[in-house]
Amino acid sequence: MSGPYEIDTTVQLNVTFSELGGIPFDPSAITLFLEDPTGNETTVSMGSLTHGGTGVWSYQFTPAISGTWVYKFQGSGNCAVTTPDTKFVVRRSALIPG
Repeated sequence: MSGPYEIDTTVQLNVTFSELGGIPFDPSAITLFLEDPTGNETTVSMGSLTHGGTGVWSYQFTPAISGTWVYKFQGSGNCAVTTPDTKFVVRRSALIPG
């Protein structure tokens, strides 16, 4: 994840799931957990994610709050896999509230 990002700018969160041998695979269910800088958590289900190919998933959103955001993807069903907590920063603006 790169950044920092400007407030009200679209951010894309990405994940690639793979087996121990490095072969990409799709879990039968995927959940994205996203926490904003105020501590509010949003859970995003698989139906709201974009499937870019075997094992490749993404989610786009536009953060309206500045500060440090945290997210992680979790796959379940035919496998059990969870990514580490990943952080990114949205910069405060002198002109745009948030």
